[in-house]
Amino acid sequence: MDGYRLVVASDVAERDGLGLELYDASGRLVAEIFRDDRSGSRSFTPHSGTTLPLPILEWFVSEGAKL
Repeated sequence: MDGYRLVVASDVAERDGLGLELYDASGRLVAEIFRDDRSGSRSFTPHSGTTLPLPILEWFVSEGAKL
């Protein structure tokens, strides 16, 4: 969507869960949604200095809710 791309990443070593990473058009990681498989909770982490257009953020959160 508008040059942004999503990457699904599994983390079983440190956090035990599944992450959805959002990259901008230049390939920079701008945010992550992580599903913790131990607790079942999800968290959103923006990366420092990141400004996202609201439609991109809404799309990202909607996709992250599907994890």
